[in-house]
Amino acid sequence: MNVGQALRELPPESRLTGGAAAALIFSMVLPWYQVNSLGKDESRSAFAVFTWVEAAILLVAAAVLYLVWARAQRRRFHLPGGDGFVVSLAGGWVLALLIWRLFDKPKIGGATTTVGIDWGIFVALVAAGALVAAGAAVGGTAVAGLAQAANTRPSSVSRLKNL
Repeated sequence: MNVGQALRELPPESRLTGGAAAALIFSMVLPWYQVNSLGKDESRSAFAVFTWVEAAILLVAAAVLYLVWARAQRRRFHLPGGDGFVVSLAGGWVLALLIWRLFDKPKIGGATTTVGIDWGIFVALVAAGALVAAGAAVGGTAVAGLAQAANTRPSSVSRLKNL
């Protein structure tokens, strides 16, 4: 099974999850910071000022992409709380890290250097929010699927009533 076929067979919620994680990784090459040093302005991406915060964001996005790939390959493993809960938790953690980064900008240059926020970090915030929403959608479909499966299987009590 090739990658394109495996992705087409995924439910829309899983494709949204993968798309949000990919967008999060892509946003890291966009300009996150505006650096002004002695009248000279330049933009810096997340990779240009890579710290533990950016490493954690990259690791979370890569882990979510791996989860989507593993599910596309029909690999079975159990996650506490299910896939949706884990993806929502991952998106929430990334949102917290990004909000932290809005207030705690990286230390660049000397006393005459100012660091501001650029538009790329807002793309990352939207992608992280989409990751939370995708996790909720995955979790909602999993719960609906379990409820439907529970309704189609006769319980032991209903079998006893039929005797």
